[in-house]
Amino acid sequence: MSLSLGSRSLASSTPTPEGAAGRRFVRKQLAVARTVIVNTRKYDIHRRYVAHVFYAFNKRGIEHTFLKGRYLNQELVNKGFAKVV
Repeated sequence: MSLSLGSRSLASSTPTPEGAAGRRFVRKQLAVARTVIVNTRKYDIHRRYVAHVFYAFNKRGIEHTFLKGRYLNQELVNKGFAKVV
């Protein structure tokens, strides 16, 4: 399954060191997350799910993760691994 993170673009037609670093960041964060929420409703033009990903390092539930957890999409932009398109 392919995943496009909201209006953030992670896709590249050719593998790049930056893309590999972004993938490592995502894997590292989600590997230790206790709660992960993937909110998706549609496909992009490449037939990838468009998703908003929230996560937390505790098990306080869905509502707490939405309100106080981390928003992976924005973290990827902030760290330079993705750009808003």
